Amino acid sequence: MDDYIIVRPLIQYTKKELEDYDLENNVPYYIDSSNSKDTYTRNRYRKYVLPFLKEEDPQVHLKFLRFSNNLNEAGKFIDRLRDRALKRVMDEDKLLIDKFLLEDEYIQKEILYHLLSEFYQDDLILLNDRHIDLIMNLICSNKANSFVNLPNDVLGKKDYNIFTLVRDVDTISSYEIEFDNYVSLPNNHSIIRVDSSDDNSNDVCRLDSSEISLPLIVRTRRIGDKMKVKGLDGSKKVKDIFIDKKISINNRDIWPVVVDSTGNIVWIPGIKKSKFDKKKTDSYDIILKYS
Repeated sequence: MDDYIIVRPLIQYTKKELEDYDLENNVPYYIDSSNSKDTYTRNRYRKYVLPFLKEEDPQVHLKFLRFSNNLNEAGKFIDRLRDRALKRVMDEDKLLIDKFLLEDEYIQKEILYHLLSEFYQDDLILLNDRHIDLIMNLICSNKANSFVNLPNDVLGKKDYNIFTLVRDVDTISSYEIEFDNYVSLPNNHSIIRVDSSDDNSNDVCRLDSSEISLPLIVRTRRIGDKMKVKGLDGSKKVKDIFIDKKISINNRDIWPVVVDSTGNIVWIPGIKKSKFDKKKTDSYDIILKYS
């Protein structure tokens, strides 16, 4: 509605005043037949409620008009405050929770209404105050990673300090690829077998083929996945490894996990090495690089 202005020059006049003017000046006019039907809420207010109120105060319609104008001005003022706040709390389509929580509670809700209206467009009618409360409870919760279900298969997702609205994320993209020297991954990274590397970071893994079962397989995580972490006595859940590294839910679902043919997790590229990883001074015949 920013590209046009609605003008209502006769809004302060009553129906009777307009009819009297038309009759006095011989101005032809037409009445919509639907105005007489009690089917519509606006008609019932006009026919039954307003006459009762005017018995108490004949000028009550002018008070309603002033009240409406005040609400419109207040709404414009609030919109300006909200727009300034949006610049402080948004990073593109991501809501920064720590900055969001510094805003006034009323402006917080206005920000959420705005985000939902931008996301849902014509489907905004599907939402109500209950959904705003669900999102606020999620944002204010102590959970680092969680979500709420919203209409039309939309999720409101909290990933540490980030809140986003995502459509169709309940379908997780999974893959399982047999590794043969090179693989291109859905997260826009790749794993390649190299002849040598001086890199000791988690982006490089050195393996001894005699200690694992080939071929290697690159896949997404599975429920219950555990890895025998290098330097750790025992196993650790892959889920907990992701949480420790503050990997968002979206990224966890497509992050590569390298396993051997018996299912042993030998490497989580870029994040953690397993007990199968070798030092540069050890014996190994496979070097994998994540980039």
